[in-house]
Amino acid sequence: MAKKERRTLKDIAKYTLVLFIIVKVVMGGLNEFAGTNERDVVVESTSRGELNVVTTLPVIVEESKTENSESKSALDDATGVVSEEITESTQSETILETEGAVGTAASRITGRQPVHLSQISSESTTSDRIYALFDFLISEGFSPEAASGVIGNIAVESTFNPTVVSSSGYYGLFQWNTSSGGGYWWYDIQDWLSYNGYDWNSFEGQVKAMLYCSNRGFLNEERLAELKQLRNVEQAVELFAVYYEGCTGGGSVTKYYRPGSYYQDLETRKSEAWVAYAMYKDQSMEYNGEKPYSR
Repeated sequence: MAKKERRTLKDIAKYTLVLFIIVKVVMGGLNEFAGTNERDVVVESTSRGELNVVTTLPVIVEESKTENSESKSALDDATGVVSEEITESTQSETILETEGAVGTAASRITGRQPVHLSQISSESTTSDRIYALFDFLISEGFSPEAASGVIGNIAVESTFNPTVVSSSGYYGLFQWNTSSGGGYWWYDIQDWLSYNGYDWNSFEGQVKAMLYCSNRGFLNEERLAELKQLRNVEQAVELFAVYYEGCTGGGSVTKYYRPGSYYQDLETRKSEAWVAYAMYKDQSMEYNGEKPYSR
């Protein structure tokens, strides 16, 4: 009886061990199956771009997401900085390009608005008159230096005042003569002004008459074309003084045209032209020329 009971206990223990092993194996398979499903869920939830990154557990995927997010944020920040730098650079280049336009950039920087001949009145400042002269002459094909040469002559002839009449009978901005020796020039100018609807003392009218009236003294088409393209301020002063103003006499000797001939206030004409040229280069300047002049 005792032997039979001991055998039964051994069999129970053996069967229990076998059953335990079977349960262990089964449970291990279930856990592995459950773990695989969890990883599959994680992989399916990630983007196509992250599939190669995911290799083991979900925590690694989360770390990768964090790193990618931080990298993307840093890239966005860097892109923003570069974008701002490019924008600033483009704006600077635009300003530099715009500043090459006559009067436009200076008007933006200094607040001075472009002045046209039609805007000049008896109340206009000398500075406005000079800027209006540049506006017109350059639009007519004069170089800045050539325009400065003309303006320097006007400064001496009339101090930019179209109403000036000298005691010798010379009129206006350019002091056109009324004598037989000068061909009664003023009367041709006066006829042109009247025909084109200008008063005799119109600043705009007299400036345009200088260029458009058929009587331009000795400033023929060839000399006018030469004047327009000059890049030497003092040479431009002399050409206009000799061929348009014809102002012989005085104490200043020419260097470029009719060298050695004396012309009235030629050095002052040149200094006034340089004042005008400086105003053209820096349109924040106001006129500070010399007065009065001999005529």
